[in-house]
Amino acid sequence: MHNERTSHTRQNFEEKEYIRKNKKGIIPCDFNFEIYETFLKENYDCKDITENKTEANKIHMRIFIENQEQCFPDASEVQPVFYEILKNAKSESLYNAIDSNEVVYVYMDKKTGYYETNSRFLSYKLTLLRGVTPEEYACDSPQLLHLITIKNMRPFDPEKL
Repeated sequence: MHNERTSHTRQNFEEKEYIRKNKKGIIPCDFNFEIYETFLKENYDCKDITENKTEANKIHMRIFIENQEQCFPDASEVQPVFYEILKNAKSESLYNAIDSNEVVYVYMDKKTGYYETNSRFLSYKLTLLRGVTPEEYACDSPQLLHLITIKNMRPFDPEKL
């Protein structure tokens, strides 16, 4: 007989086994926000929209903070930074991979490294840059599972998204 509890237990076992087999090559380290910032500013023209008081930005900020708190419930204080990636030759491949009406954005928390973006390529790169903390590594956290999954993906070129 197959029930939801059996399925959930099996999934947990498979997840734990997957993590156990794949975490060996990962070296935990403390998160450093400057790595994110350096990567973005060296590769793209970014506009800091954190202080933008538009209604849309306020809504995005509230949703970002709620999502961040779900992923990092122990985080004491959120320090959000919102960037818009300006549309130009440097970001052409990012813009080619999204709907023409959208703006590529990256919302990040300076303390935890939690981020949200509408770019699959940036999500891939930021996950690799963030890594996992020693605490996340030790407890086989969702962040570790996500990093392992990203590391096991075939690297991709944003031109081909």
